[in-house]
Amino acid sequence: MSSEASGTTSFSNETLPFKMKHLPDFVLRKLKEELKETPETKLKSLLELRKMLRDEQLTSGIDFQEDFLVQFLRHNKYDVGKAFSYIRNTFRLRRKYPLCLVSLPDEYILTKELTKMILVLPKRCPEGCTLVILRFGKE
Repeated sequence: MSSEASGTTSFSNETLPFKMKHLPDFVLRKLKEELKETPETKLKSLLELRKMLRDEQLTSGIDFQEDFLVQFLRHNKYDVGKAFSYIRNTFRLRRKYPLCLVSLPDEYILTKELTKMILVLPKRCPEGCTLVILRFGKE
């Protein structure tokens, strides 16, 4: 039985590069089928989420990038209330434990010593995920 017949979205057969500036067609189909994402629902949800964030003391005054908000909306299947809750909790976590969400600079990850333990593969898996290999105990 093919994935088309079963109603599920098939993954890509191509090897996806690590750095991408677009979403592959199979991802766009998945967004439409599984999340019922349309330009209209996306815009409506973004506007509603932005309003909630403006009205929240913790996040008011912050100009959120659309991509950042869309990640939370997609993760929560466009449930704006849940997305708002996740964002608010992320900000609370960051306030309470500021070092918890600090990004590591590329220079740190690419140092000769760290590359012995962490290997970021140059291609993605067929589902589009970044692949990282952690080699503990490696000298």
